Amino acid sequence: MHLINLSLAYLVQELKPLIENSLIKKIQEISNDTYKVKLHTREGSKTLLISPSTINLTDYKIQAKQTTSGFGAFLKKRLEGKRIQEFSQHNFDRVVEIKFTEFNLIIELFAKGNLILTDKDYKIESAYRKEQWADRTLKKSFPYSFPSAKKLNPKTLSLKELKALFNESSKDLIHSLVEGINAAPIIAEEVCFNLKLDKKLAPKKLTEQQLKKIVSSFNSLYSINLKQMNSFKAKKDGKELIIPIELLSVKESTSLGKSINKAIDKETTQKFLLLTKKTETTPVLEEQRKKTKGLEHSLNDQLLALNRFEKAITENKVKAEWLYSNAKTIQDIFDSKIKGKEKGIEEKEIMYKINSFLKKSKEKVIITELKKNKLVVEIT
Repeated sequence: MHLINLSLAYLVQELKPLIENSLIKKIQEISNDTYKVKLHTREGSKTLLISPSTINLTDYKIQAKQTTSGFGAFLKKRLEGKRIQEFSQHNFDRVVEIKFTEFNLIIELFAKGNLILTDKDYKIESAYRKEQWADRTLKKSFPYSFPSAKKLNPKTLSLKELKALFNESSKDLIHSLVEGINAAPIIAEEVCFNLKLDKKLAPKKLTEQQLKKIVSSFNSLYSINLKQMNSFKAKKDGKELIIPIELLSVKESTSLGKSINKAIDKETTQKFLLLTKKTETTPVLEEQRKKTKGLEHSLNDQLLALNRFEKAITENKVKAEWLYSNAKTIQDIFDSKIKGKEKGIEEKEIMYKINSFLKKSKEKVIITELKKNKLVVEIT
């Protein structure tokens, strides 16, 4: 799930009041590059999830790894027990900065993603990915430099800047906007759609009035107003995006509610759990097997217990592989249930309608139980 810079801006503004001044109680590693951070906030204990693609508060219970990498251990040592002073987005880039009294944790959510810890003067203490470009180096002891701003800021875009951009461009309107302004293509297309401008038009042919309207439209879209936030899952050019406002130019979109954090949690964390279920199953069963063996007093009992657990491992492996292969079907069922409840339809009727649809679609699954927080399916 791709998170554009406008969505990140809304997310940061939504979480800022809760995360700022919170205390980091614990940092745990849940995969090679994904961490969960236990926070003590003014609303109690919360879990912050940080990954290469997103950062959000999660309501899901996620199992931590039994071992921690060197970078994970480094973060624990430096940041556990520290209070967050500031939580912000750098300009309108896909970069989040968490400031402490002594350190800065910078989360880069573009390309492969990265986590960089610096001291208060932005000297790098450690980076998850050690990388080097012509204009900056991400290695210990080097000064940290934010990605250079090569594009215009959409919130502060001026008529003079837009004219200069178009005068230097030899491409059509949509490509000139995307390459010159720090806004996702889906936002640039929304501007053209709202102003009824031909995307293939040469920018130099636009009138002064049209140029002013383009500037005003970008300024308005990037003036963050949480009261107007209404999150959607949008499909554009084969990609799924989470957007914080309704875009009239997008035909395929599904409402995800007012909170963009909850939308991200549902769409990304839930899928992450489905994908990691297979790897989580075996260690849990192994731990149960070890505890059971310690209570058994004969060789015969031990062999029986081993057979039981081996069977359970096989069964759970099959279930996990099925969940992995049918993640979209399961998500569609949840989405249909939510839509049905919003329309006031009883859960039995919702289950009947979904099963009828699954049968017509020749899906090899039926729902046997559908409750508020419980879904039981049978593989046919």
